[in-house]
Amino acid sequence: QNESQGLLAHIAAVQFVAFLQRSDVLEPLVTCCFRRAQAGTDPYGRGENPASHTSSLVVDLNAALMECLDGNVGTKTRSARHTGVSPSVAIEQTLCGKHLLLALSTDGASFSKSTTRSVVSFQALRLKYAAPPPLDYVFGPQAMQSYSSIMALLLHVKFAACMLRDIENLPIFRLSNRHRRQWLVEALGSGKQVVALESVARRSDLLRAELGHFLRCFEWYLQMDVIAPNVAMLRKQIRALARTLAKGEPHNNQGDVDDEEAEGEEGSIGDEEGADMDLAAWAQDPLPALHRLHAEGLQRILQQSFLTHELRSVLDDCEHLLALAMELRYCLAELVENCLSIEVEEAEDGTDTPRPPPDIKREIASANAAISRIHRDFRSGMRYFLQVLSFSVSHGTAPELLRLHLHLNFNNFYSDM
Repeated sequence: QNESQGLLAHIAAVQFVAFLQRSDVLEPLVTCCFRRAQAGTDPYGRGENPASHTSSLVVDLNAALMECLDGNVGTKTRSARHTGVSPSVAIEQTLCGKHLLLALSTDGASFSKSTTRSVVSFQALRLKYAAPPPLDYVFGPQAMQSYSSIMALLLHVKFAACMLRDIENLPIFRLSNRHRRQWLVEALGSGKQVVALESVARRSDLLRAELGHFLRCFEWYLQMDVIAPNVAMLRKQIRALARTLAKGEPHNNQGDVDDEEAEGEEGSIGDEEGADMDLAAWAQDPLPALHRLHAEGLQRILQQSFLTHELRSVLDDCEHLLALAMELRYCLAELVENCLSIEVEEAEDGTDTPRPPPDIKREIASANAAISRIHRDFRSGMRYFLQVLSFSVSHGTAPELLRLHLHLNFNNFYSDM
């Protein structure tokens, strides 16, 4: 239970990055991941010097991570005073700076799973944590793979939300400003075309609201209903085992611990887990016990986040809904580019001549058709996802899913369609 060097501190350090617990501190790292994903960069550089491309991305990611920790790696007092973070967060940042590295898998995965630009994955990202012996036994390859999978899912959700917010920066969503509206009239050559663009904006507003609601509910579920309680349970179990160890030591410095509180905590662990946790037996050989507690805690998070093999189809449904948010952004960005960009081409005599103006009416009709299709796909996928949640809730196997179902289907919005 050492405040700065014990197992709890190292677990908290890994979870600080893997679970994206402080978005403000980790903003440079998240931004770097999003920038490479949005650019459609293949980190393996297929076709040309893949090793150098992979190395470049790894260097960028670790540089972004160190930027997150810059000025925070040091003494607890210095970090708290100069960064405004709590001492516990400062310790986590210090341990991350010493032991944590980011890498990429070597199995051919990448940030982009296919040529479809709306399909993005961060499954190639790998967390590596070099904990000092004997704690390195707890942070084995399987544990770090679990942390990497959880981080990839959280990044995917945040990336979809980022793309959805980016839509607000497109000109068609800034038509209320008179000067911008006049610029659009001049660019399009007709006020009627601006009115048509306004109809596209209104049509996409409802879809953006529904997508945003899904993303907020799903991220809240992952962070507050899955990760937070399981992290608290794991810390409680480790502390109970540590108290058992302390009681068995002849010179124990924890005499001020309330025995009744410790016994109540130990008893509650067995009740919550429904399993036989013989802490006294585990205290004889605590390292395998700590490894087991850590692995079981991660497995619970994976199970409830749909990241296990048997729930892969449910995760695919979630990722499809996330991809629709990105597809909407690309659809609207392409409409703006086709309608408002001023392009020139070089003639044979070397002079630049404007290209023929785009068919604005056709572009707007195409965008409206695409938005309608995305909206139908989203509602269809949402209703199916809710049916899956209802099945789990009715069997009583996952009570935390009930809250997710109620939040997503607020006021029976999707049930009444």
